Amino acid sequence: MVSSRPHSASAAGRWRIWLVWGCLIALIGGCGPNEAPPPSGDQAQEPAQVEKVAAKPATVVAEVKKTPKKKKRKRRERPKPYLSEYGLFEGPMAEMRPAAGVMPYDLNSALFSDYAWKSRFIKVPEGEKIEYREGTAFEFPVGTVIAKTFYFPTDFNDPAQGRRLIETRVLLLRESGWIGVPYLWNDEQTDAVSEVAGETVNVSWTHYDGEQRSNPYIVPNANDCKRCHTTGEFFEPIGPRARYLNKDYDYPDGPENQLVHWTRTGILTGAPDDPSQAPKSAAWKDEQSGTVAERARAWLEINCAHCHSSTGPARNSGLHLLASVTDPYKLGVYKTPVAAGRGSGGHKYDIVPGHPDESIMLFRLMATHPGMAMPEFGRSLVEDESVALIHRWIEEMQVPEGFDVSNGIGEFETLTDEQLAEFAQEVAEQGDAARGEEIFHRQRVNCFKCHTIGGAGEGFGPDLLKPLGDQSLNYLIEALLLPNKAIPKGFETVNVVTDSGETYAGIVLEENDSELVLRDLTRPEIRIPHSSIEQRNAGVSLMPANAVSTLPRQDVVDLLRFLTELGQPGEFQVTPAPVIRSWQVLDPLPSNIARVDANRFIADLPQRRDLTWEAAYSRTNGALALESVMAVPQSSLRIVRCQFNVTEAGNVAVKLNATDGLRIWLDGDAVDPAQLNSLNVEPGTREITFMIDLDQRDDKTLRCEIHPAANRPAAVQP
Repeated sequence: MVSSRPHSASAAGRWRIWLVWGCLIALIGGCGPNEAPPPSGDQAQEPAQVEKVAAKPATVVAEVKKTPKKKKRKRRERPKPYLSEYGLFEGPMAEMRPAAGVMPYDLNSALFSDYAWKSRFIKVPEGEKIEYREGTAFEFPVGTVIAKTFYFPTDFNDPAQGRRLIETRVLLLRESGWIGVPYLWNDEQTDAVSEVAGETVNVSWTHYDGEQRSNPYIVPNANDCKRCHTTGEFFEPIGPRARYLNKDYDYPDGPENQLVHWTRTGILTGAPDDPSQAPKSAAWKDEQSGTVAERARAWLEINCAHCHSSTGPARNSGLHLLASVTDPYKLGVYKTPVAAGRGSGGHKYDIVPGHPDESIMLFRLMATHPGMAMPEFGRSLVEDESVALIHRWIEEMQVPEGFDVSNGIGEFETLTDEQLAEFAQEVAEQGDAARGEEIFHRQRVNCFKCHTIGGAGEGFGPDLLKPLGDQSLNYLIEALLLPNKAIPKGFETVNVVTDSGETYAGIVLEENDSELVLRDLTRPEIRIPHSSIEQRNAGVSLMPANAVSTLPRQDVVDLLRFLTELGQPGEFQVTPAPVIRSWQVLDPLPSNIARVDANRFIADLPQRRDLTWEAAYSRTNGALALESVMAVPQSSLRIVRCQFNVTEAGNVAVKLNATDGLRIWLDGDAVDPAQLNSLNVEPGTREITFMIDLDQRDDKTLRCEIHPAANRPAAVQP
């Protein structure tokens, strides 16, 4: 047998020779004997300075290289087109019998979805476990599938008559995070197909009262999943949490607590052996599961708190509805809305204790019109049973201590010259600016929700240190009591009604030929196509007319005195020092905080999505008033944190007014107070966390300045 290798080598050699000659010919032909190659780069920009040189013979080595293979990009797993492909069920799909390895589950209280019933299932990859978390969603392994099927029994009082499956919403956990995919069941009820664009399905049923009902049921699109399931920066499940799962489920071999069953079957780790040691939400429909208040709060949490929390999309509304919230004002008691528009129903406060029919909350739960209904999406009907519960809760609610508004100043339709003069005299003679600053910082007054002082605040309304025109005392009185009389330039609002019935009120950010862009207190950007606008007119001030109506007259006088002295030379002049003015306060603190390892607790904070951080701001002198910061019951502990930006690496010096009673962490690492004069930092946003024991601290404030250190100073911005 004759080998072909010599022939191949010879051919390769000939190719190299021809390639060398080709390169030489190209070089010789491209330049004459006294010409240089064409200049390039900087040389081309300075032709007069190019020196002509003779071409020199060159040795050219040509090498034939194999074209490197392109790396195959890892294909991103796409959602399966049919629900059946996930292997969740065995037998006929419509029977929804869970396959091996698929766990059915239920919740104490569930989201209202136009009276649809639901069946829930979870599938964890074989050999993997779910990690228990007490307050937030559990930690699921990659590959987890959570499915929730929405259906309507023919007769709510006799489900055995049959049912119609409408949709199944699937959550898939990938390496990159969770995604949501809706699946629409076919008419034959044999499978469900991915329907990312959403759909509307006409449904009918016999209700609990025996009446026949029908409704166009809306299947959400894939993007709608993010509206409920996004908490801060995280997309996560809502239902599978300890407090919702802590109940019995009727398994084929008998009822058992779900947390216990999941642990016993090996899919859950870390849960308490005794479920009574785990949190448990009331079942709002079950009168035996809790008081009226507990059941009402359970309904509000599961239906509303994914938006109305300190990390939800409606965080700027100031209405926070997690069951752990204890501040009556955050629950809406005598709280004025920040951007309700027509959604207020003409009412003044979110909740008026003892008067449900005067409360915005109940009005919005009973509304179905877009722009007025709450929740804003996911329903088109009113849930009569939950409305009755919320009505009873508000009706039985007592006015909390310190919330008596009977001596409030009330609202003003107008102010006469005599009234203005009387107010001005009281401010000058009786006003207490220091007390006025304390009132300005109160959560109930909520000034920082819109305004800023020296850059600290939400930044929606005017910075109170910047002149806005007439700054006389009369102007400030009218701005506070009659906010619609003189709206500062640049803060005028417009009201818009679209052809779909949605209403918007906000400040105009931008307008072009195709769309109007607004901003309100809860959304930084609202894009409205001109083609969809049916009505547009000038709006009122976003500062509620009754913003201070519940305050006693002396409180208003003190607040005005503070505003007149703010920024003036003296006690209320904002210092130019690099002091921290914006803070975050952990509120409420976990009840066991005094018993846990502090270093471990602080290190775990970035993953503790169940904890609530509330905004707080320093006084004009730069000090944070610690006694106004929420604490653990029967504890003097406080936890606060602040951020600063580093633009160039180096060392910073942290200057505090006092270090007694403090434990300090920089980006999760414990810091010795003796080292505060020189802390090494890298570029980016850096975070300092303080655990404060007020009993060990003489100064009940915390003032923090961030300076470049003397040694290898970093470039910083507080």
